[in-house]
Amino acid sequence: MKSRLGKAMAMCRMIGKRLRKETGYRLRMARLPRVYIAGPISKGDLWRNVEKGIRVYNRLLDAGYEAYLPHFNVYADRLKRRSWADWMKIDAGWLKLCDVVWRIEGDSVGADCECKAAGKLGMPVVRTMGELKEVRVWGIKR
Repeated sequence: MKSRLGKAMAMCRMIGKRLRKETGYRLRMARLPRVYIAGPISKGDLWRNVEKGIRVYNRLLDAGYEAYLPHFNVYADRLKRRSWADWMKIDAGWLKLCDVVWRIEGDSVGADCECKAAGKLGMPVVRTMGELKEVRVWGIKR
């Protein structure tokens, strides 16, 4: 049985073939997807969670991806305290600019909310580099 991502990719291939046949244009991968990293921050050991987020962030950068890590907000919050709701609102704006969510394992109400919002936006949620490599951002070329 195909995963939802596998079905979506198959549909993209089918649409691409039809587009090429009918218009002469073809779909191509325009760029690597922008990745929003969601995971625990304040629940549990704060600094261990930040370190775990930074490890994922660096791994994505090393692989050529653009990434946004809300865990960096911990440093900004030390200078000016903001509520959890304020940070969620700020991060929601960044989430909309990304193409995919990388979910770091662990219990997190915020990350669960972000993944739910991603689903409503039609964004895939991945947990591994293998899953991420299947995500494509498409452009159109003649």
